[in-house]
Amino acid sequence: MRQVTMYLCNRDPAHCTFQSTDRDAVIQHECGQHLHISVYAYEQWKTLTRKAESAGHAVGVCKNPETDAAFDKACQELADFETAHGLNGLRP
Repeated sequence: MRQVTMYLCNRDPAHCTFQSTDRDAVIQHECGQHLHISVYAYEQWKTLTRKAESAGHAVGVCKNPETDAAFDKACQELADFETAHGLNGLRP
């Protein structure tokens, strides 16, 4: 018996049925067909998203001026990136 991992495009599940056993192929598909950004920009976006999420968790655990400032900065960086690249409906 052999186990196979399938990766599916989840940007437009109602209309897009792209799938592959190669994770990178699916990321390239999502970037090119749906997001219209490079894979490098996609990785930057994911990094900024994780940074904002992490800062949000830090505020939840220990709310103080430093964690609030870090959260605000992370969210602003993410919003600026999304606006510059037209992600999540934001346009420059």
